[in-house]
Amino acid sequence: MAERESKTPIGVADTGAPTTALTEEGDLAPEELQRRIAETAYFLAAARDFVEGDSVQDWLEAEIMVNAALVEERKS
Repeated sequence: MAERESKTPIGVADTGAPTTALTEEGDLAPEELQRRIAETAYFLAAARDFVEGDSVQDWLEAEIMVNAALVEERKS
């Protein structure tokens, strides 16, 4: 199987344009939040070799993980 050249997770468009990670209020921009969740969901599926799984469950688990990490970042 050919190795993926792009580091962009499946389901995330790589526009080449820089994204602003934070909004003016200091919150994570919605595009950045979605990118982080998609990337995390991809790696969850990859960890089990893309078998015996559910992409929706991966996404939901990734949302929990990313949101928990953001809470921890804000505490620091």
